[in-house]
Amino acid sequence: MSTRSLQNRLCTVAALVLTALLILATLPQAGTAAPTVASLPTNPKRIHESAEAHSFIRSPSVDSSPGATARVSAALHSDIVTATGSAEEAEASLQSPIVRPDPANSTVEAGSTFTVTIMIDEAVDLGAFQFDLYYTPSIVQVEAITLGDFLASTGRMVGRVSRIDNSTGFASFGGYSFSFGTQPGPNGSGPLALIRLRAVGVGTSLLDLKEVQVFTTQSNPSVPTVEDGSVTVKGEYEIYLPLVLRNDHAQP
Repeated sequence: MSTRSLQNRLCTVAALVLTALLILATLPQAGTAAPTVASLPTNPKRIHESAEAHSFIRSPSVDSSPGATARVSAALHSDIVTATGSAEEAEASLQSPIVRPDPANSTVEAGSTFTVTIMIDEAVDLGAFQFDLYYTPSIVQVEAITLGDFLASTGRMVGRVSRIDNSTGFASFGGYSFSFGTQPGPNGSGPLALIRLRAVGVGTSLLDLKEVQVFTTQSNPSVPTVEDGSVTVKGEYEIYLPLVLRNDHAQP
């Protein structure tokens, strides 16, 4: 046998041995079960990191049974409860905020000036918001919109942007907050904005909220539940009493 032929055979054998070793290295050791979804850490961040670290696991090894899914869901809920302090607070953190006018329905006199407050309920770590308001400009007109004190109630610095167009019955307003520290946004209920209006006509105008957006301090959007309102303007009535003339010089 020539030297070249012997070298070729030795290379082939070496390649086969190396392939076999690589295959054996990928197999689980005896008595060790392949990791499954149910065995991953229960912390959401740890789950993400662990999923990346175990990305080599093939899909047949993932336990997707209803029981495993329920165990993961329960573990995540347990982490939320641990972070917030109670199951009630954990459920509240998953609720969408409510944006509404207060009062919802107003009755005013023609020519008067009045205020409607845009409120938010069930807010969680509020960082910014925006809304558009549509109304009937022949009945009411917006004089000014100011930022409510709720956004800054945790010590964050705030700013606002606004636009009023009484010719079309449209106003847009937004508030934002920022911090150089770690102050969170406010939770719960509070005033977002105060709208000063003047009644210029008689009738009923809707206060129609559109394009309502709510964000946390981490710029995560929430899908709010939006409630509209209305304003009824009553006219001024003048009462005329009949004038009775007495004729003292009437002939009998």
